Amino acid sequence: MNEFRKILAAGKDVAFVIRKGALSYDEKVVYENDNKMIREEIIQHIVAVSEEDPIISTTGKASRELFETRVANGQSHKYDFLTVGSMGHSSSIALGVAINKPNQKIWCVDGDGAVLMHMGSMALLGSNQPKNLVHIVINNGAHETVGGMPTVMGDVDLVGVAKACGYPYAVRVSDFEELDRELSLAKGLNELCLIEVMCSIGAREDLGRPTTTALENKQNFMEYIATL
Repeated sequence: MNEFRKILAAGKDVAFVIRKGALSYDEKVVYENDNKMIREEIIQHIVAVSEEDPIISTTGKASRELFETRVANGQSHKYDFLTVGSMGHSSSIALGVAINKPNQKIWCVDGDGAVLMHMGSMALLGSNQPKNLVHIVINNGAHETVGGMPTVMGDVDLVGVAKACGYPYAVRVSDFEELDRELSLAKGLNELCLIEVMCSIGAREDLGRPTTTALENKQNFMEYIATL
């Protein structure tokens, strides 16, 4: 730190780079909630209803699970824009796509932590009210991708926030029967929708990462939406 202080005093930046496994913690921390639905299965249900509609998905495990769902289904990744490393911006990207493709249904798969990070985006969506956008917030009340630490979203009335921001339709679902019903309804509705999906904490231990680069993802997605 003495060496770092000299560098900082010169107006430059410093950083610690810590190898994985270098730090240990004696106590086992378990983050959990009472929700029953598993995020990967939620995404599978979304994909089944959205079919070939474009999906913009949030950073972290949600995008990884969407990628692997396409692999399992034998589907192309061109339908999806994975918002990798840009937490909180998926709904704004989805808004831009929806405005420019007004006759095409657009789906945004968001997370509770990401929504909190840029909640002002909901006001922007509500103000513009794109009739072709479905905003799905998978809420497990946790920053799961970085360890599972809790967010405050378990205590926030997100449906109320959405309605206050100008969303014409907003609903919370807690089981797959409700989810399937609301997804099918949103598919046919001609107005901005928000579906808050209450989700458990956890993911597969063997969950992989996208095998395409972020640049390839962007190019493939742009080429696809240009055909719509």
